[in-house]
Amino acid sequence: MSHMALQFTDDFETGDTSKWDATVQTSGTLTVESLNPLYGSKHLRATSIAGTGQKRVYVQKILAPTIAKNIRAYIYLHPSTLLPAERVTLLAIYGSAQGLPTNYVATLTVVGGNIVLYYQDGTAVYQTANPNIPMPVGSYVCLEMGVKIGSGNGEIHV
Repeated sequence: MSHMALQFTDDFETGDTSKWDATVQTSGTLTVESLNPLYGSKHLRATSIAGTGQKRVYVQKILAPTIAKNIRAYIYLHPSTLLPAERVTLLAIYGSAQGLPTNYVATLTVVGGNIVLYYQDGTAVYQTANPNIPMPVGSYVCLEMGVKIGSGNGEIHV
């Protein structure tokens, strides 16, 4: 994919999530804090409540419609974060704001400690690509996902 103009950035140095369109904390908390930031003095911390079933704790930004979308985040997972069978979505790109959070184009997820890509290819079934890459814990990791939406020629870059 070619270079794309920057549409949005947030380093959370404002001390809040005011740059985002929505915050969802139905089963956990989002806090901007100063403990262990990668850059600057603050970062966003998302904490999910333990237990079974689907948990939702995230920030959401609605951007102008484009054919290509790219997302980057520096993520730190505490060593006690992942249980073997848990599925934790780290990045998600949606085709539109309608029907959130279920109409994603692609998500970068950790399942059983490995990075897994889920994507929609135009069929009713979501596809998966499991490169069997372990998700590092206890240190910051830069994750990027780019999506070019197209009929028969879509692309996903991780």
